[in-house]
Amino acid sequence: RILLESHPDQYKAMAYRGEFLYYQGLNAEAERTFARAIELSKQSGERVPELLAAMLYASQGQRDRIHPVVFSTPPEGIVDGDGAYWLGGIHCILGDRDKAFDFIEREGIPAIAQDDPRRGDLDLLRIRALVGLGRTEEAARTAAVLADRARARG
Repeated sequence: RILLESHPDQYKAMAYRGEFLYYQGLNAEAERTFARAIELSKQSGERVPELLAAMLYASQGQRDRIHPVVFSTPPEGIVDGDGAYWLGGIHCILGDRDKAFDFIEREGIPAIAQDDPRRGDLDLLRIRALVGLGRTEEAARTAAVLADRARARG
């Protein structure tokens, strides 16, 4: 916030502020912040504001508002862990299991083998993404539901 007070047009700092607001559950303020960051970044070619905003849009089920770069970027086109983490999280929230695993494995989280039964468990991936996003209470609730299901199955 201090950086933005002295540099109000710093789109990357603004995008990260939007991310913090999203993590705090302040979605309306996050959305306004992302919109401004995206507008300011248009001439730069930078995609960080669109990627961070995509987390919010995905969590609201607004796939149509997500920048096309999210869907067109292949995992092997990612050269840093942050990008892989963000894209994996977005695809996880959207329910795109295979793409989410591909990006998250690229990010450096230990790979889950193709024949491992957990690979098909989107809930497991969702828990990992929620924990990584700092949303531990939601992750704990999801884990509790999974544990209840497992106990019910015997």
